[in-house]
Amino acid sequence: MFCFHCGQKVEPRDRFCNGCGTPVGAVARGKMGVSPHLVKSLAVLGGVLAVLLVLVIMVTGWRGPHSSPRAVVKAFVEAAEQGDAARIVRLMDPAFVKELLEERDMELEELISEMAEEYWPAEDAMSLEFIVGKERIFNGRAEVEVTMKFKYRDETEVNTAPIPVVKRNGKWYVVPEDLLQW
Repeated sequence: MFCFHCGQKVEPRDRFCNGCGTPVGAVARGKMGVSPHLVKSLAVLGGVLAVLLVLVIMVTGWRGPHSSPRAVVKAFVEAAEQGDAARIVRLMDPAFVKELLEERDMELEELISEMAEEYWPAEDAMSLEFIVGKERIFNGRAEVEVTMKFKYRDETEVNTAPIPVVKRNGKWYVVPEDLLQW
């Protein structure tokens, strides 16, 4: 074995070069010089790639419940399963909500409270399950097929219906006109 600094022969049991005093394991421990310019360039490149990755995730895969008809319906039925009337109202078409509030002459909080009382399954239902199916999109509107299963002690009731959705200002919203008859 030879010293990487001066080239003199070094015995394997030696810890330092007898010629120049350089530690024998210097190369193995990363003491050999790496260009600071290369380190800086790699750090900058890594940072740029991280920012690009975050942007791609935000734009394509992490746009929230209003990003597609299926996503808004999935969020809608999850809110229904959890009994979250406020979230359901936020996922509804704002024009429909405004019209409903004017028609019933009520405030938003009153609508949320009313929905919480009327919208959930009968108390004797053991469980409620939603299955979000296929979507059909046409000219700023869409329908997403949803199957709703009420499980009781001795029977299961299954309803399948399309849930209408509409696109407003780049976001999808549920139009619950027909849902209230479910």
